[in-house]
Amino acid sequence: MTQTRATHLTYAAISALLLLLAYPVLSWLVRTWMTDPYYSHGFLVPVIAALIAWRQWRKVKQEPRQGQTWPGLAVTVPSLACTLWALRWHNYALAGLALIALLAGILLFTEGWARLKHWLFPLLLLALMVPLPWIDQASPTFETFTARWATALARLVGIPAVQQGGEISLPGTTLIVGAPCSGLRSLVAMVTLGIVWVYLVKGRLAAKVVMLLAIVPLVALSNVVRVGVLLIVAALLGTDAAMTYYHNWSSPVLFVLSLGLLLLLGRALGCYRLREDIF
Repeated sequence: MTQTRATHLTYAAISALLLLLAYPVLSWLVRTWMTDPYYSHGFLVPVIAALIAWRQWRKVKQEPRQGQTWPGLAVTVPSLACTLWALRWHNYALAGLALIALLAGILLFTEGWARLKHWLFPLLLLALMVPLPWIDQASPTFETFTARWATALARLVGIPAVQQGGEISLPGTTLIVGAPCSGLRSLVAMVTLGIVWVYLVKGRLAAKVVMLLAIVPLVALSNVVRVGVLLIVAALLGTDAAMTYYHNWSSPVLFVLSLGLLLLLGRALGCYRLREDIF
């Protein structure tokens, strides 16, 4: 048996064992992506990560395969233990993150750091496909913030709006800023898309950090404008018009507006040209 064939068989065996170990987590991920509105974009994350890893293959091939035994074991063993413990207690979110670390450890053990470093970003990106159980807990804070500043925006144009928590009172009607209007769903998706975009464009590190830090404020600003306009439409045209027409299509508009603001910021900071080493 040639060395190449033995290597391929070894990788096939490792892949089969990983898939067997990861099956409960993968099943949970698919079910969650189909039911959790915060992570409906989860299906796209492994596809994007795989494409980036594939585009980095040319760089990987140029590096020598020098597996690092002890550093690899130092990552692999704790990650495997954490994965097994999390699966034992059905903590699939922790198991999913531990599996990503386990994969990184195996690659460090078999391929070495010189190769792994080119795949580090797509591996880390996979962490964004794992639904975090505490996301819902942040919703009330976003709801109150959005209601407060959307009310201020409505008052700015002469609409007599009164806000109390997530409830906004208008002449003749009351609207409640709930979880769908908090902007948190768009924020979770925008964080993923923003991180991918910042990685794919050329620019100074400081400028890229500014772009990453700006994602939350930009989504929050866009959502305040969205809900503020909804209040104005409700006050001028009635609640039915606001909820039936404007509310139904304002969510994708929020996402597009947030993305547009991020792209404009990137252009102002000089981060808008795609990297030639990937494209």
